[in-house]
Amino acid sequence: MVVVIANGVAAKQGIVLKAPEIIENAKRITHAIFDKTGTLTENKLSVIKERYHDFPALTEDHIKALLLSLVDGVTHPVAKAVALHLKEDIGPSPRLIEHVKVLTGKGIEGAYDGMKLRAGNTRWLGLGSMDSMQRISGESRSTFCFMIDDFLAATFTLTSSLRPEAASVVTKLVKRGVKVSILSGDDAAAVHAVAMELGVPIGNTKSRCTPADKAKYVQDILNDNPKAVTLFCGDGTNDAAALKMASIGVHMCDGTDIAQGAADVILVRPNLNCILDLLDISKAAYRRIIFNFVWSGIYNISAILLAAGALAELHVRIPPEFAGLGELVSVLPVILIAVQLRFVSFGNK
Repeated sequence: MVVVIANGVAAKQGIVLKAPEIIENAKRITHAIFDKTGTLTENKLSVIKERYHDFPALTEDHIKALLLSLVDGVTHPVAKAVALHLKEDIGPSPRLIEHVKVLTGKGIEGAYDGMKLRAGNTRWLGLGSMDSMQRISGESRSTFCFMIDDFLAATFTLTSSLRPEAASVVTKLVKRGVKVSILSGDDAAAVHAVAMELGVPIGNTKSRCTPADKAKYVQDILNDNPKAVTLFCGDGTNDAAALKMASIGVHMCDGTDIAQGAADVILVRPNLNCILDLLDISKAAYRRIIFNFVWSGIYNISAILLAAGALAELHVRIPPEFAGLGELVSVLPVILIAVQLRFVSFGNK
């Protein structure tokens, strides 16, 4: 009864639980691990700087059209931001590239007129050692590069703002004794800047993460402490493995379908306060479950003693015609305690 009502209360708060055991596990969270882009930060990034490099036989407008054709329709926040920026600049472009391949944790690739096109992060493209790329990564920004064959054709610098509730959620989790970590595929400077703003120790961050790196980070925590209960919160395809690996995987609703399928919990409202609500609902439900077990135990032991005649010498007995009412006396408090969960106030939003 409590679990059923707790699921309804969670849904009312914008939290969809895929399995009933989450109600029991959520209150025991020891580690909360967050993806940075699209989870701690707003899902919408904006291009603040762009640079196009000279490329033989291609004009700047042609480069823009090729890149838009490559990134248009890709769901990663960085690719979506670049596509939106290019559409505002040159407008809709004809589909020049038909066979686009998304490489999780790396970027996008395709081909046009015999040329190999790639767009993504600097590590995958082998550009991390360039002085210009190191300067950008040192500015705590995200970098997106476009290469045609082995030539750098364009560079974009993007930024995003933290979700308004991110700082308060991290602070409240720490006060509850939860260890908070941040993982990201971005360069170290960008991850460290977010960590400092949220008060997360630099030692609890990891940058330049591939999907496998994120899953390994979660697995290492579980291996080092068998009693650890991990919560991973992410939104993208890059996070799917970590969401599956964590004790509780939490998916922001505006992320990808692959990540949603791997998660245990879906936040219908893209608000990190829902994580605090999940913990509060779990604690409130667990208290009621314990109360109901204690009450049922006391009642049933007493009823069995009476039915067995153990108290006959004390002339304590229940007339048979009233014995049937005992079941109602036993069940009614259990139902009332469970239903009372619907009226608990959760003030994290």
